[in-house]
Amino acid sequence: MITERSSVPQSQRDVGCIGINPSRKATWLEWLPVAIGLLALYVPTFYNLANDLWQQDDYAHGPIILTVILWLIWDKRAILLAAPTHTAPVTASHCWSAACCFMF
Repeated sequence: MITERSSVPQSQRDVGCIGINPSRKATWLEWLPVAIGLLALYVPTFYNLANDLWQQDDYAHGPIILTVILWLIWDKRAILLAAPTHTAPVTASHCWSAACCFMF
């Protein structure tokens, strides 16, 4: 029996059918309260948009754009989930401080 050796690391080969590594399942459970909070914020917003603004001809493209963006994120989910976890040497606080200096 001939087996092929892959150059892909084992952690990336074990990606499930929806692009989630089994070792990352605990991470999803940690983010569950955040997801519930975001749903509590966004559901009323989308309800108001669907019943008001998206009914007008000038803004009717909103749901189409939203659907395309969600599809693009879903299509590239394996790449997004496999992103490196190391951080850049410049922290967000440095960037925020520089932005505040430029503002004034």
